[in-house]
Amino acid sequence: MLPYGLNVTIKNNTFDTPATSLQVLSYPGNYPTIGLHLLDVNVSTIVVNNIFITNEHSTGLAVVSSTGNITVANNIFVGDGQPIAVDFYPRPFSTEGLYVYDNIGQPDFSVP
Repeated sequence: MLPYGLNVTIKNNTFDTPATSLQVLSYPGNYPTIGLHLLDVNVSTIVVNNIFITNEHSTGLAVVSSTGNITVANNIFVGDGQPIAVDFYPRPFSTEGLYVYDNIGQPDFSVP
């Protein structure tokens, strides 16, 4: 998802992410299957009241190279995969903030 110029609220969805095979991950540059991928977000984005179901070697929510203010709250993360992946590299800019709190299955954290 590449939201440019619009504030976005993502709520009341279920992201059921299938497993990623180790064969796929063995190739350089390949990434796991991702339920919701926030890429280059430069606006205010709220992710609330969603369910993220992950399977083996998958990720529920990925936030990559974003400069906007992103809030992730009151979601449910379940399954065998990684709940949230954050990657700001390379990052020639600073993000306003990533705030993750009050979720089930994911500890609170922030990246100011």
